[in-house]
Amino acid sequence: MATGALLRHAATPLWAPVWRDMSSKSAAEKLKTGDATSRQMAPRPDRAPLILVVDDDDEVRELARTILQEAGYRILEAETGQRAMMLFEANPDIDLIFTDLVMPGLDGFKLADMTKFKRPGIKILYATAFMDVAHDKLGVVHGDILKKPYRTSQLEQAVKETLAGKPPGSVGGAGVPA
Repeated sequence: MATGALLRHAATPLWAPVWRDMSSKSAAEKLKTGDATSRQMAPRPDRAPLILVVDDDDEVRELARTILQEAGYRILEAETGQRAMMLFEANPDIDLIFTDLVMPGLDGFKLADMTKFKRPGIKILYATAFMDVAHDKLGVVHGDILKKPYRTSQLEQAVKETLAGKPPGSVGGAGVPA
């Protein structure tokens, strides 16, 4: 089953579904039933990495939050790059920023630059449906780019590998910056 959201880019709306495998058990269900063969055990809630999810589209942001919470991560959300910076500065325990690239105001590249300047060890994972725009704006890329629409398993794998310190371009399911 596909769920999606209306992505806004300039004045042109674009329908971009975010694929979610609704037939499979969630990570929490797999842990309860002991069926964790297709996924590594989810992090314990008291030690789970904290991920800041940044997307100006409410539905896409909420879907990413749900996927990552079900995978056992702690989540903070921001609807703008400016709000993300406020949360980043107020929460020094953020381990990873999962950010949309194309947003009004402070976009994902600028957000990553600012957070990396303040805390060089922060992990970054970008997402976009507009790979052509992303490639046109490429400067310093601090992480991989996950192409929207992405599947639940692609997001989970990309987050896991990014947190593990895999270098940009090596994260499974993510686009390789060119």
